Amino acid sequence: MLEEQGPTSQELGLELLGLSLMILVGKVLGDVTEKYGYGRITGELLGGMIMGPFALGGIINGLLNVKLFYLGSEVLFLSQLSVIFLVFASGLEHGSAPLRRAGAWGALGAIMGALVPFALIVAIRDYLSLNLDVSMIVGSALAPTSLAVVSGSLQSARANGKWADFLLSASAIDDVVSLILLSIAFGVSESHGTTLVGVIKVVAFYSVAWIIIFVTSIKVVPFLTSRVGGQYILEMSLVVLFGIIVIMQALGFSPIIAAFIAGVSLSEFSGSQRLQEFSRSFLLVFGSIFFVVVGAEFDLATMGLTGLLASLIMIAAALIGKLAGVLPFAYAMTRNGKESVLAGTGMEPRGEVGLAIASAALQLGFIDQRCYSALTLSLMLTTILGLIAYSRAIRML
Repeated sequence: MLEEQGPTSQELGLELLGLSLMILVGKVLGDVTEKYGYGRITGELLGGMIMGPFALGGIINGLLNVKLFYLGSEVLFLSQLSVIFLVFASGLEHGSAPLRRAGAWGALGAIMGALVPFALIVAIRDYLSLNLDVSMIVGSALAPTSLAVVSGSLQSARANGKWADFLLSASAIDDVVSLILLSIAFGVSESHGTTLVGVIKVVAFYSVAWIIIFVTSIKVVPFLTSRVGGQYILEMSLVVLFGIIVIMQALGFSPIIAAFIAGVSLSEFSGSQRLQEFSRSFLLVFGSIFFVVVGAEFDLATMGLTGLLASLIMIAAALIGKLAGVLPFAYAMTRNGKESVLAGTGMEPRGEVGLAIASAALQLGFIDQRCYSALTLSLMLTTILGLIAYSRAIRML
């Protein structure tokens, strides 16, 4: 049986040219949005939305009668590779230190800050026209705070104090909580475990499996990596990354969850500084591909009025749920009303992990295009609204 032929060299060249143009526009807009305090990710998403095949890119394709701005399998592969390295770099950069440093209040704030918006989305799923499986995936995507946005905001404001420690550690931990929730959501979707007993079994399996793999990885991987010569450390890190991905995929986990664990486990290795420098260099070239492609996959036409209303409900649930989940624990740690509000609003921006969840769910067929577009719009607007609220809160301090 013959395999399906891929694109010709000319078609592939056109696809890569179109992707390069989208990345360029995304980078330019990213500089603009970052300058005005809305985060680089917002601009890169907008660049993809504008130049994607469902917007201006589609018009250009029609006028030139070519597939220039086209999301073929090769472009989607590069996007998937980009997000794997983005999440891997996040785990590598921050390691397990935030988990140890957060303390009880930071950990509880992270857990409830992810669980409350997740539970709200599941509770109001009928108003969003979602079934239980899809609502759990949407809730998982809307749960995590953007660690990249938080880190950048704290650095630009030169913030310090208990509220800043709470914000940084809680935003790192709630990524972990959200990834566990995603594992559970994917497990429920694949097993169709919509009964209470079925859901409990899936929750127990994925929670226990995640913890066992995480603990084993941070113990075993540094030991094995230290036995490899320094000249082979980059190659070994790729073996670790894709080895953990293969193992966890066999158990039903998403590659982005495995990439995070691989990054954290390698951060425990004494030579991790070299790996961090390598990952930063790699992401300078390939890091924005994922965000640009996510924006390009956005199709406003498929949303319609119901999709737009669903997006607005998602935004409200995400913002209210995050603040309600975080605020009590931020206050318990800081004992200061203004500082606790600042920590709570600082947790509002969503970003890379939520977008990775949305993209993975679309490509795996768990959500449709309408749901994806509504979810992507919600994630982008919660980032913008969260940054506005955070900026105002920090001026009040």
